[in-house]
Amino acid sequence: MESQGQGCACPYTVARPVGVAEQVGTPAGMDSLLAATKVAASVIALEDQIGTIEPGKVADLIIVPGDPLADVSALEKVSHVMQAGKLVKHPGDEEPRNGGI
Repeated sequence: MESQGQGCACPYTVARPVGVAEQVGTPAGMDSLLAATKVAASVIALEDQIGTIEPGKVADLIIVPGDPLADVSALEKVSHVMQAGKLVKHPGDEEPRNGGI
């Protein structure tokens, strides 16, 4: 199965809307992250493929330093990116590897 996130600028897909939402007073922390992932997948009828971390779903993940629930700006400091279950950005990489993102 191809990654649904293929071609996306991964950190900006979640970080910017979540940060903006929190700045204008919409739900913070976990509610914002759920809105950007699980709820968004449901809205576009892809909840069986994306939106949560579960066996059988597309593994598009980012790893960030710190706790994005405490500080949403952590989502803009991506150290690793997994796309369709493969590591495509390693610490120190300026650009993703293997044609990712």
